[in-house]
Amino acid sequence: MRRGDWSSRPAEAQRREERRTEFRLAEGLQRLDQAKHYHLNTLTREQRRLSRDLASIKTGNSWKRGFHSLGLRASNHDAGRPAAYYKRTLLPIIPLVGKEADDHKSSSLQARVQEFISSGGKRTEHSSETLCLPDLKQQPVTFLTTTNTHTDREESKERDMEGHVEVVRDREKDSQKEKEWMLLREREKDNENGAEINGNRGSSSPVPFPPDMLAPDGHLRTVHTLPNFAQALVEARKARYIRHRGQPLCERELTIREIFAQDSRRTPAV
Repeated sequence: MRRGDWSSRPAEAQRREERRTEFRLAEGLQRLDQAKHYHLNTLTREQRRLSRDLASIKTGNSWKRGFHSLGLRASNHDAGRPAAYYKRTLLPIIPLVGKEADDHKSSSLQARVQEFISSGGKRTEHSSETLCLPDLKQQPVTFLTTTNTHTDREESKERDMEGHVEVVRDREKDSQKEKEWMLLREREKDNENGAEINGNRGSSSPVPFPPDMLAPDGHLRTVHTLPNFAQALVEARKARYIRHRGQPLCERELTIREIFAQDSRRTPAV
């Protein structure tokens, strides 16, 4: 019986692990379905809104319909007044799950309706002037052209600023390169003067320019260059483990017999 129990335990553990993985996969699929439905709903809402906006733009003013439905009067827009833009932004709403979502939706909708009605009533009571809304048909063409010219001017200004910044950067790079070349020339002059003073060179020959001083990009090399194989081998030969393949004689401990044997050899025979 004990052997059977030991053999059944791994099978039970494997079943539990399989159930856990199945549960995790089911939860992941459920979350994916919820996200898919949410995105589909938002896309359908946006599509309907865009179709309504297109239809209102084709027929005429899109603001008149909404305000006529609410009972507000829309007066004729004066052509001499500058038209104003009214932009409405919609923010995405994260959906909730279960009864809480329905309660939240109903309460938020009621609150919005009450707030809109109260704000509309206050406006109608306190304001005696009629509401003037922009009319897309009566907007002058010059207004649209001015907006386009403003955008073009802003873009041209941005391009000019970018070009000015690039020119300044190029000038800084050129000045840096000139400074580096000046430093190199000063070093060459110092080397020539030192050679003339010491008398090592009879004629003023040009100092050979070291090839490793400049990096591939043309700037001075500030990183230490690694030695080649020959230099590394020369430095490695100076090490103790290559120079002495074993324990050196000066560090080897001598026995008493070796010490007295050497002394007896050194003493002259009588």
